[in-house]
Amino acid sequence: MGIVVILGGAYLHLTGQDVEDADLGLATSAGQIDPSQLSSVSVESDFLDSSVESEWGYCTQSMIQGESLDIEQVRADLAKTAESLVIIGDDRFIKVHVHVENPGVALTYGVSLGELDQIKIDNMSLQNQDWASGHQGRNAPKSGVALVAVAPGEGLAQLFRETANASVVSGGQTMNPSVAQLINAAESSGGEDVILLPNNKNVAITAVQATERENETQNLHVIPTSTVSQGIAAALAFNPQVTAEQNLQAMNDAVAAVVSIEVTRAIRDTTVEGTPVSEGDYMGLVEGKLSVLEASAESALLSTLAGVGLSDDHIVTVYWGADTDEETTQAVAEKIEEQTPGIQVDLVFGGQPHYPYFASVE
Repeated sequence: MGIVVILGGAYLHLTGQDVEDADLGLATSAGQIDPSQLSSVSVESDFLDSSVESEWGYCTQSMIQGESLDIEQVRADLAKTAESLVIIGDDRFIKVHVHVENPGVALTYGVSLGELDQIKIDNMSLQNQDWASGHQGRNAPKSGVALVAVAPGEGLAQLFRETANASVVSGGQTMNPSVAQLINAAESSGGEDVILLPNNKNVAITAVQATERENETQNLHVIPTSTVSQGIAAALAFNPQVTAEQNLQAMNDAVAAVVSIEVTRAIRDTTVEGTPVSEGDYMGLVEGKLSVLEASAESALLSTLAGVGLSDDHIVTVYWGADTDEETTQAVAEKIEEQTPGIQVDLVFGGQPHYPYFASVE
């Protein structure tokens, strides 16, 4: 929002509209504090929940007194284990402020250089819990539409949070969330209308069951996304500033426009849709249906993509899983670009288990 205001001010100046007060036409977005609430600030419950779950570590401060101290070396050494570094001083006195998981590491390092003074250590995790608990009871429900998404990996969870301000429930294949978990997430979101993205065909059944609960103050809706790729497409189409009905239409349209691909490995001999599958085979799935069998995850992804008919006006997004790495995924992306010159390939860390790759084609 700050960037929008800066750019808006620059635009007014460059177009000769310099004024002391200007209306930049900014809509109040989810998470922004309404002026009427300033007397008793309310903090959104989804932010509080994610904040409390975070590990903040220790704010560690000290003064190092020594001879011929090298401040740049001190900064470089502490940067290996610490965050939020503020290092100032000279060759005799260096003031250190760092955030670390273990304050002893920073203090031991300081002692190795000279005498320590003005030592101060604060547990930021406990400070944050105290702060959050003071706001939990003061939360006013948000009006409008909120989003709850089920995600099987931390990278995907972060993607849903960043793109759509979604409340995220951990789950997916072999780890289906319960009806209660989905309802709790919906209630914590505070929206009058809440849209659920199950992102798995089994979880979709649970999501429908969640909508059947009685709640006079909140309406639950389900976009029956059966894959993560569909869920991300729907999340990108989500707009908290319009009605639930408008969102449902736009999000369903987005789901229909994307082709979902999944790559997973068979854990035993089986038969899938009449095709024999051996333990260890990598299966390429299109919209949940078996497309190819290959010896490696990368060849399964490439063969499956080739089968959907790529062209240079398509966009392929590949989400690599917990057991894959960026370097290997980059090599796959280069092969896709070689096979279809001019195509756009985006790579995103998903962190999902069981599936080396998810991919979408738009």
